[in-house]
Amino acid sequence: LPPAVRFARAWPSHGGRRVATRPRVYDSGAMRALVGMALLSAAALLLQVALTRVFSVAQFYHFAFLVVSLALLGFGASGTALALWPSLRRTAWRPWFALGFALAAVLAYLFDNHYAFDSYSIAWDPDQAWLLIANLLLLAVPFAFAGLLIGSMLADRAGEAGRIYAANLLGSAAGAMGAIEVMNALSSAQAVLLWGVLGASAAVVLARRQQRLALGVGAAAAVAGIVLLLLAPPVFEVQPSPYKALSKFRLHPEAEIVRTAENASSRLDIVESPTIHSAQGLSLSYFGDLPPQAGLIIDAGRMLPVPQRARTDTALLEHLPSAVAYRLRPDADVLVLGSGGGTEALTALANTSGAVTLVEPNELVAEALRSDLATWAGLADEPRVTFVTDEIRAAAERLDETYDVVVLSLAEAYHPVSSGAFTLTEDYTLTTE
Repeated sequence: LPPAVRFARAWPSHGGRRVATRPRVYDSGAMRALVGMALLSAAALLLQVALTRVFSVAQFYHFAFLVVSLALLGFGASGTALALWPSLRRTAWRPWFALGFALAAVLAYLFDNHYAFDSYSIAWDPDQAWLLIANLLLLAVPFAFAGLLIGSMLADRAGEAGRIYAANLLGSAAGAMGAIEVMNALSSAQAVLLWGVLGASAAVVLARRQQRLALGVGAAAAVAGIVLLLLAPPVFEVQPSPYKALSKFRLHPEAEIVRTAENASSRLDIVESPTIHSAQGLSLSYFGDLPPQAGLIIDAGRMLPVPQRARTDTALLEHLPSAVAYRLRPDADVLVLGSGGGTEALTALANTSGAVTLVEPNELVAEALRSDLATWAGLADEPRVTFVTDEIRAAAERLDETYDVVVLSLAEAYHPVSSGAFTLTEDYTLTTE
């Protein structure tokens, strides 16, 4: 540009006066701060999503709703702290906030995992109430550290709030979307360690050159987290409530956990035990023996019995409730909504000559019936059976075929109904809306 134009841009006129202004140049430190905050924001959202899975396995589904409240409590506490102690807004604190998040997330998880409150005895045991408060407060601490970093950056550079907020939203969105892939690839224990790795990595990015201590501690913490993530020590394994089915099978000397698999929506444990005896709704007029059964335990609690087809008496399958429908429609084409472990499909095969379409919403359950228990269940190679892995309501709307009999398998246990906890579980399969 000509010198006059460059001078006019560098010295704008205000009321006849020339005011010197600096060009808006963003140095590498400012960009690193934005990247570090985006990284920690991703870790915070990943922590929220992963905690819903941890609560579902360790306690029960309705405790997963606490995660949003815990995050809001932590962020609210961080705003109060920044208002009371303005010195926390200084740039030097930022890497330590990220390290605090990493350390607090891992330690809070370990405490809650090994010193969990008893949701059944909390009504009469006051110690459980204090333990519940300790669990919740500790889990709010990592969110408080994340809020301190975001709030301090917004308070320190209010003029750049748009860029800071954009980095926060981008990081949060990446953490929320990436959580699905992370939970599909890693176990819950490994996801816990990933929180620490992301927090420590954010500290390394946020640390300035002169902050050698923060830089060294952050790098060491990130390396240690990666090593532990690869090793996945047993101390990080999610400990389910003693009232859950998986905990009871672990105590039985003849029970064996064949395989454990996890994805973003559930955890599945395949159990072999001589103590599994389930035939829901079996008529009292049947006097035969029950076949050997394996168990598919979902989120450590709900168990789906899988009978061994080769040793299942046909008379037993004729004495189950759904057999009545096949007496009315002996050549029926059947749609079974929810595998229930395969019992309803075997009942249909034994009582009708038509085709059977088996819809299973849980990918891990469907995979177990087709691979691990393929020979045991005897459904994978059955030519009359078609597997569909989809949500039950979605499959019912998308399937174009018509069926003579539609079976909603009984896949829920009885104890949530008797305890009243079933009112906290959303199950849209049994609704019209």
